[in-house]
Amino acid sequence: MGEGDAKAAVKFTSDTDAVLDLIGGAYNTDPAVYVFHPLETFKDTDNYYRIRDMWPIRNVQKNKTYSTLEAAITEVANGQTLEVRRNFETTAAVMVTKSFTFDTKGYTVTRTEATGLMTACSKFTDRAI
Repeated sequence: MGEGDAKAAVKFTSDTDAVLDLIGGAYNTDPAVYVFHPLETFKDTDNYYRIRDMWPIRNVQKNKTYSTLEAAITEVANGQTLEVRRNFETTAAVMVTKSFTFDTKGYTVTRTEATGLMTACSKFTDRAI
């Protein structure tokens, strides 16, 4: 892409106002001012700014994202899949009493500065099953 070029995915937030939210794309400059929660911008390895959902965990069946491991595990039902969407850290001590798949997709979940037990779920994988 040349200077000033951008490929964008947008949605209009109003039928009457000229207001839009950026929801995807690749940008030469950081478009953070046009990006609203729960999306965030980041700089990729090609030196472009991109937009992503800021929450690191997604329930595949509900298509819902979560900001914390605790929230995701609280809402997951037996037989569902939680999918990690990028590397993240947690201090959570989590007791799992459900049977679900925790798909890391090759990302790393690091537990830091925590005390207590963290027990694993029924399937722990780095790829879809």
